[in-house]
Amino acid sequence: MNRLSWILLASLIGFSFKLTVAGANAMSEQISRGDPPESEIVIVFDGVPNTRFQASLTIDDGGQITTHELEESVPSEYRYKGEVLEARIRQTSQEGALSVEVRKRGNVSRSSSQGQGSEIRLRVR
Repeated sequence: MNRLSWILLASLIGFSFKLTVAGANAMSEQISRGDPPESEIVIVFDGVPNTRFQASLTIDDGGQITTHELEESVPSEYRYKGEVLEARIRQTSQEGALSVEVRKRGNVSRSSSQGQGSEIRLRVR
């Protein structure tokens, strides 16, 4: 290949790379724009892995109230449709630590506790 061919090939490779990167950026922007529904409540239980807890989650969707009773270990995540969440979470394992994150309409509420019998109470509107 002569020098002109090499320059042309290098230019095409560079142009192709820029298109690929631009396409990947456009894709990530498109994915990140996907906002959750207005009424979605996301509850993330985290902390020291395998920390056990009990939770009573009452969801009010504006017309119907539903209570969910959980006996789980961290990490775990739940998604509900509703307007109001009232939560009572109690650590049942002797060891470990528990943190709870609730997300709704772009707002985030975080709480944490440590020790058997420790309790977290939340109300999110």
